[in-house]
Amino acid sequence: MTTEKQIENLKKIGNVRLLFWIRNGCIFLSVFLLLVGLVHPYPGFYIGSVFMVLLALLVINARPQILNACRALESGNKVNGIAEISIESPLDSDRYYAELFPNSGPAWKIEFIPQGWRPVRGQIKVEMIFIAGVDWPVLIIGPKGIFYPRDKAFPI
Repeated sequence: MTTEKQIENLKKIGNVRLLFWIRNGCIFLSVFLLLVGLVHPYPGFYIGSVFMVLLALLVINARPQILNACRALESGNKVNGIAEISIESPLDSDRYYAELFPNSGPAWKIEFIPQGWRPVRGQIKVEMIFIAGVDWPVLIIGPKGIFYPRDKAFPI
């Protein structure tokens, strides 16, 4: 997937209303399944309810990072730098980390989920985008794709 297509997908995902409806839909469905489970005691309803709560929590946790990345596309301060990508492979799936070294300013370490590309270990030249109110880069554009912090970044 091209970088332009990844940016277009980020803008679609970052639609505030979409994230709002996904979160509220998960919460509503969770409550509904819980109530149905109370009327018809079948464990599947409770399992579905718990799954919907977990999905809602994932959306709530990811929302600030997605919205920050979208804001960066419109009004961010761009800084060139280097990203040192590392990959950990626990039992279930790969986890991607990047140590970000902007040409000016402090270095940061982030965990990220690639958006439509497969990172490899090593150094790449990137463009980091900062926004007001957040110390670390909220969107990173590399030669093969974009990525943003999964959670808060840590200074190195």
